[in-house]
Amino acid sequence: MNRSIKFHLLSLSLIGIVAGCATTQYPVNNMQALTVTEQCQGSYWQDCVAYPFPVQYAQVKDAKGVEWQVAYMDEYAGDKSTPETVVLIHGKGVYGGYFGDLMKALLTQGYRVIVPDLPNYGKSIPGNLDNPVTRSLDDTRSAIHDLLANKLNIDKASFLGHSMGGQWVMGYALEYPQQVNKIVLEASGGMEEFPTSVAGLPFFGDEQKDSYESWEGIWGSTLKKEKAKTAEDIVLFNYFKAKNPKTGVIMDSPSGYFINKTPMTDYVTHARQYMIDNSSKEYNVYAQTYIRDIYSMGVEVRVEDPLSLVKRIDQITAPMLITYGEKEPFIPTTIFSGQQSLRWDVIKPVYDKLSSKGNEPTVVIYPNVGHFIHTDIPEQFHQDVIKFLAGDRISGAEKVSAYKPPVVMPPEEVTVFFDKFKRVLLSQSKANIATFYADDFVENGYDKSAFLAILYSQMAKVKDYKVSLVKFEKDPNVADEYFIEGMVNLGTISVPFKEGSKVRKTSDGWKWLGNRKS
Repeated sequence: MNRSIKFHLLSLSLIGIVAGCATTQYPVNNMQALTVTEQCQGSYWQDCVAYPFPVQYAQVKDAKGVEWQVAYMDEYAGDKSTPETVVLIHGKGVYGGYFGDLMKALLTQGYRVIVPDLPNYGKSIPGNLDNPVTRSLDDTRSAIHDLLANKLNIDKASFLGHSMGGQWVMGYALEYPQQVNKIVLEASGGMEEFPTSVAGLPFFGDEQKDSYESWEGIWGSTLKKEKAKTAEDIVLFNYFKAKNPKTGVIMDSPSGYFINKTPMTDYVTHARQYMIDNSSKEYNVYAQTYIRDIYSMGVEVRVEDPLSLVKRIDQITAPMLITYGEKEPFIPTTIFSGQQSLRWDVIKPVYDKLSSKGNEPTVVIYPNVGHFIHTDIPEQFHQDVIKFLAGDRISGAEKVSAYKPPVVMPPEEVTVFFDKFKRVLLSQSKANIATFYADDFVENGYDKSAFLAILYSQMAKVKDYKVSLVKFEKDPNVADEYFIEGMVNLGTISVPFKEGSKVRKTSDGWKWLGNRKS
């Protein structure tokens, strides 16, 4: 056989191999427009908010016997009689509709995709208005398990959970391990432990589990603030903005949902905005559940609990993809956990626990991405999720085993400055405290006098002052000014320095500058 014929046959063989490995793309033609109507006569969630795919309803029961009406999307575009199934679990305060683009990406790959609204969220609100707001995450897990296993006859599925949904999925995998194939965690909670009491208040006390009154006694003021939010407050927060309470000036905020503005992020924003003036009972249940679920999450990860979710995480045997954005604004939850490094304090311990049991997770941290990865960079995230589910390697995975402690030591003279400030602060001498602040100090719109007034009103609660820094860097554009990042342990609570915080070296010693945001 001559060389040209051999080459031709080899080429045909290679083409056949490539064609055999190609993934069939299934058309998805029934995706609906994402719309939110500002005013509705009936139910807000049933009548005002359109989902990307048809919504079905099922009556299910949780482990306590409470009956719930659960709304869900269940789509499949392939041609197999028993397709692989992926279940998407939304985060706190949102709903399954925001997974529309991810659903389409998975459907084109031949997966069956099921997306429920957890009880008391989204379209699972209207049918449950008389059910308890005090339901736990485990209650919702057992309710969704009834849907999947008994109503939809799903023997096993892969699960993706976003934010609170990630914690939900981890708990589900511990409760129903035989039903879980693979796990994708997107900006997941549930990986750090909280004390039961913070600053003397039992934020995660047992007495709140079944008593709305006990819960409201601790969380009522937070709920009141949530319900006082205006449509403007919501859109500003969602896009990392805030209004200065003194001047009314719109400024950047370290917290928010969406770094990139898209039709999907506007869809989520409008759903929350328009809820305020529609179906007051539905709005009340939403707001109560949104704040309540801070407790629902925290009570599962208490430091004092020998069976906390964090302590049992190494019992999960399903392969796991852990993803976060580099600009993640909520995790670590410093005010409760006292942690400050996403990589070292959150990811590394979980990675080590799982790896020690032979289940090394894949970890990806995306640059210039916040808490909503699937809306900030949808195409990249979809690609990585699909690769992971298919068992393919994901480029850019973190080398978690090489992580090093992030704590940095500032110059000795700065450490001396912190120590002097601690002594003066604990002495509660207002005149001496003021000398540690530069005259041009600014912190989120508060000048020196306004900031000190707040400090003086709270300083009796300060029992300690220990600084732990993860950054101390000279500002290249300003002489003798230095950026600092980290947190301060005040004895009863730990708080982070505001983003962009600085100190200045002067002839009179070091001074606090604030974060310079007016």
